[in-house]
Amino acid sequence: MLNESRVVAAVVVACLGAPAPAMARDLTTLRFRADLATDTARAITAPLLTPAALTTPRIATPLGTSYDKGRVAVRTSAGANVVTLAVGKLDYEWMPWSILQPGILVFDWRERIVPRGNPESTRDVLRGIDLASGTERWRRNTAGAIASAVGDHLFLLNTGTGTGFDLVDSRSGKTVRRVALAGNGPNTLAIAGGDTLIDTGAVLARADGQGVVGWQVPTRGAVGVIVPLASPATRYGPDARAPTAPLPTTSDWLVLAGAELLRIDPATGTIRWSVAATSTSLLVDGTEVCVADVARDPVTAIGTVTLVVRDLATGAAMHRVPLVRRTELFDSATAVVVARRGTDVEVTAEFFVLD
Repeated sequence: MLNESRVVAAVVVACLGAPAPAMARDLTTLRFRADLATDTARAITAPLLTPAALTTPRIATPLGTSYDKGRVAVRTSAGANVVTLAVGKLDYEWMPWSILQPGILVFDWRERIVPRGNPESTRDVLRGIDLASGTERWRRNTAGAIASAVGDHLFLLNTGTGTGFDLVDSRSGKTVRRVALAGNGPNTLAIAGGDTLIDTGAVLARADGQGVVGWQVPTRGAVGVIVPLASPATRYGPDARAPTAPLPTTSDWLVLAGAELLRIDPATGTIRWSVAATSTSLLVDGTEVCVADVARDPVTAIGTVTLVVRDLATGAAMHRVPLVRRTELFDSATAVVVARRGTDVEVTAEFFVLD
């Protein structure tokens, strides 16, 4: 649950950006126990129920990349060096992202451009490196770039120009075609069987191994967590540093995306239901799903946390239990449904004040 609780609530993100809780000057933790028989709640000082045992399946990553002082390195999980490349020319240049695919490293090196007598700027230099020989296969320059892998030899590249993304072959660096998807990013997650889930913050799309989009659905923000209903204790989400295992497609997904909770059929992209939600976590219990919505009034700055229990089949709200009305100043907040037993539900809320 820790990873989920560290994500800033969607409403607060919209108002304030996404400050890191690690920077917090002050942290207030509040715990509540709700009784769904009466739709009432009380504050508690310590958890009374055993927290739900949630897991995030990870894939083994035999290789990893790093950079330091103008050098990019690829090493095995045991620390053995595979490739080291000298790329930097000036201080404060860095590597915003990298992608490892079979036999290929693709990375972005952000160079400083310091023309005499003119303002400093940057450019992104993308390189494709053959891991067997350590040689550079290709290079391309852009004014800025974000990318994410698709399949085993493609990636989506956002250069900030136009709508959509370039689908690029990582072996040649050449654009295969333009993929017309609204939004930014992108972030991608592998799907069991070889497909890829693309998240742009405006749409979710499923593409095959060649980057052909089979379906896309609109969303109200970036994906925070995906829960397959066949495995309700597992959590999947975009994390380039520690990728999750491929998403299973044997059942519908529950998706928290920005200010929305959706139930989606992964085979067709059919949205079974969609509701507004500002939670950063969810807990499935039998035929219901529990979320803790965080909101803040834009005029009074008063924050509230509400436990909402929804029917899994329809998304209808079965219970709404107000937990707290926070009048003290705070910069961001999270709330996590920790456990449920029968009609008892426990929620932990954290309010952060930054420097």
